[in-house]
Amino acid sequence: MKTHYRRYLPHILPPDERLFITFRLANSLPKEVILQLMTEKNRAEAQIRTAIIDDITQKAELYKAQKRYFARFDTYLHQCLNEVKWLGINAVADVLAEALHYRDTKYYELHAFCIMPNHVHVLLTSTIHKEGFFRVLQSLKRHTARKSNELLDLTGHTFWAEESYDHVVRDDTEFKRIIEYIVQNPVQAGLVPDWQNWKYTYVSENVKSWLL
Repeated sequence: MKTHYRRYLPHILPPDERLFITFRLANSLPKEVILQLMTEKNRAEAQIRTAIIDDITQKAELYKAQKRYFARFDTYLHQCLNEVKWLGINAVADVLAEALHYRDTKYYELHAFCIMPNHVHVLLTSTIHKEGFFRVLQSLKRHTARKSNELLDLTGHTFWAEESYDHVVRDDTEFKRIIEYIVQNPVQAGLVPDWQNWKYTYVSENVKSWLL
């Protein structure tokens, strides 16, 4: 069973773990922005590994660096620098929302998601699958790309960026923080004044109490 893979970033998708996953539209960020972010991330991690010997402290600092990288990455996505906003079309967002819900209980337990104009944040607990959760995610992206391109009359167009961001949630404190981050995403992007006004934010009944 495949639990990890690597493209530009390492990806670890183990079963029976709470996962925070972000994926975006193809060409939603300029290549120079991606290169800049990756260069800064790699430089910061190299400095931490060189300066800090203690394993526990090093892991803690690397985690902080990862959070900083992701925050900047998400900020750039909010700016829609390349004006690629297919998910801002309701019919296209509906395809993705339906696909996420369809796989709930079959391949994962869906806790929350937020579909933004050019990316989506998802929080779920993966379940054991004979081909690994990576294949589940790959299937979801392939299906939604095909359906969305049909709606947009863009058959053959690369819909999703290959690279996804995924993170294993470490504890309940982080789980709560991520739920809040997901629901507040359209507010932070200046799209709505209150997270409950955003049509494509979903929070399951069993985690709504975490927002109180």
